[in-house]
Amino acid sequence: MQVQELDAQGRTLLRCTLRDGVVDGLFEQVAAGSAQRLRANFRGGQLHGPMSLLDAAGAPVQACAFEAGRLHGPMRVYANGQCVAHQQYRGGLLHGACEYFHEGRRVRLAHYQGGLLEGEVIDYGANGAVLQSCTYRANRLHGPLRRYGPAGELREEVHYEQGVPVGASARVALERAVAAPAGEAALTLPERLRRWVRGA
Repeated sequence: MQVQELDAQGRTLLRCTLRDGVVDGLFEQVAAGSAQRLRANFRGGQLHGPMSLLDAAGAPVQACAFEAGRLHGPMRVYANGQCVAHQQYRGGLLHGACEYFHEGRRVRLAHYQGGLLEGEVIDYGANGAVLQSCTYRANRLHGPLRRYGPAGELREEVHYEQGVPVGASARVALERAVAAPAGEAALTLPERLRRWVRGA
């Protein structure tokens, strides 16, 4: 049975097919307030297949796919016509490499397994350089966490085991190694490093 709803001006607000009392096949809906348009596919009353959400101008807001009512496959989320998130799903859970963007630039790359962070996570700066990298195991920090300066220089390194930091960070150890002698406490760390390298 075909179902269709119209507004006062005769424009379609909803269109779908019912079989045995449930939605089956293409489902289309226009939100009256925002004019966003939803296109989705159903099988036996459950979302199954591609789904897309467009704004009033026809630009994408979200594109994804479902399998038996659960997100399954790639999902893209958009803002002002630009992709801000590219995620992977399996059985309704994040699974695989996921990328996040700001004004067209990638700002994060993360890996998931069964909905949990698993593997490398990298944060990027405005120039595309790595700001921070770390690894996760079962949603907990596990391994080295490294922070970098604007020129790509390593600023700090901390090791984690099952979400708990172990040992002192490399930055703290470095500051102790070049601690200012008496009378030079006002010197900055870079200046103390330069003097230390020169042997001054």
